[in-house]
Amino acid sequence: MACMRPMAGRSRSPNMSDADSIKGESRATLLGIPPELRNMIYELVLEAEKPILINRAFEPSSLLLVCRQIRNETNAMYYSAHLNTFRIKVYKQNAKNLVKFTKYINTLDDTMEVALRVDTYGVASITRLLEWCEAIWMDEGTDALEPEEDLNPLRNSIVRVTQMAQEYRGKSWEDFTKALRSLRKTDPELMVTFPVGKARSQ
Repeated sequence: MACMRPMAGRSRSPNMSDADSIKGESRATLLGIPPELRNMIYELVLEAEKPILINRAFEPSSLLLVCRQIRNETNAMYYSAHLNTFRIKVYKQNAKNLVKFTKYINTLDDTMEVALRVDTYGVASITRLLEWCEAIWMDEGTDALEPEEDLNPLRNSIVRVTQMAQEYRGKSWEDFTKALRSLRKTDPELMVTFPVGKARSQ
């Protein structure tokens, strides 16, 4: 009668499945590897190929939603200028998405730099511009729009007015609105883009 010799290597029961054979063995997990390796993996997953558009439908990377620890480790990394650039479109000076985004960013890390591009388009709306300025004046995390090269007249006016709102922090809102109204009556560019006494599209 022939004798069956076990095959070379790890012996196991003929009926043992592959899953059973590794049962009880330790398995590597993302949170179980060294932080340095985790950070390398995080960067590969989180880095976007193009600017990330911030709008009402925006959702961050799904990696941030896995668990609290991973979210805490990746939140600042995802939003930092080192990894990604963000873009917000402000239509008719409706800056609600911009205000909401900048407020959230300021809760993460005071020293973190964020690459944020703000595109303005649409007709002038003094009502919405004042709402934007009020958020800046209240100093809730939103700053004035930064100047850029080759500005169109509307954007140039928005930059000037939002910077003025930032300069009036610490003063009354009434002082700001009076100063803005006076400027709109005397400044040639503002007289065209945001004229006093003329109804504007909302």
